[in-house]
Amino acid sequence: MDEDEKLYLTNKHRGGESGRRGNLYEAYYAVFAIFREIANGNDSTIVSGQVEDAYVDDLLISDGTTNVYHQLKNKKNPSWGSMKHGELKYDFSMQKELCEERAERFSLKLVVSGRKDSLIESMPDGLKGVTSVESYPMLHCLNEYIYWQDFADVAYKAVGCKPGENNKIEVVSMILISLWQADAYSNLDVKGYWTLMEDKWYGGMPIDETLKDQLVTLLSGMGFSLKVDKNVIEWSFRHFEGTLKLNDKKMSSLLEIQDVETMIQNLI
Repeated sequence: MDEDEKLYLTNKHRGGESGRRGNLYEAYYAVFAIFREIANGNDSTIVSGQVEDAYVDDLLISDGTTNVYHQLKNKKNPSWGSMKHGELKYDFSMQKELCEERAERFSLKLVVSGRKDSLIESMPDGLKGVTSVESYPMLHCLNEYIYWQDFADVAYKAVGCKPGENNKIEVVSMILISLWQADAYSNLDVKGYWTLMEDKWYGGMPIDETLKDQLVTLLSGMGFSLKVDKNVIEWSFRHFEGTLKLNDKKMSSLLEIQDVETMIQNLI
């Protein structure tokens, strides 16, 4: 690799890093990928973003045997273009050459928010056999992904909850997005992301189990429907619902409340 190519990759990586924190499309896809790997039992698979020294560099998924390099395009009518810096044909062709020089087991994937048919049909001959195109929509918000069947199927299986238990899916997804966008958390296997998510979800500090039991008894007596999972209570009352992360101070405060209306106001 000559100096011009090294400079191109350095600038490409720098540009990707600067935009990463605000790139929700990449974050939504990364969470989907983590859910998919967990759902398939691939706990040791590494999922990392903004891959250094790579032309196809938005996302790397590696199971320790095969590296799958991803480029994500949330734009209308993307095309392969030509063999010029910054065009898809160039980046994918150079990534293929680089992987072959390293004797890697690899594949390349282009992820687009629109239709993929024309990109498959017009794929350069030199990329066929090692490159695939996946369509992944850019929806308006996280809640829309939770109701999108492809996302929901892997999310429910990964989290271990039933269809309709959307509060937990939403909270887990939000935590994973925050972890993905944090610079400190990169190059983790999916089990690592999951452990960090659970630490944030359940909290690192132990709670007073007696207070927890008293709160569950109080809420149940008021007519709340509850699902208790370690340090988290998912609750519902008529058309109200929510998720409560437990700590001793919060539980002590709630135990002083004796009417449903005030309790709901403090739970929401």
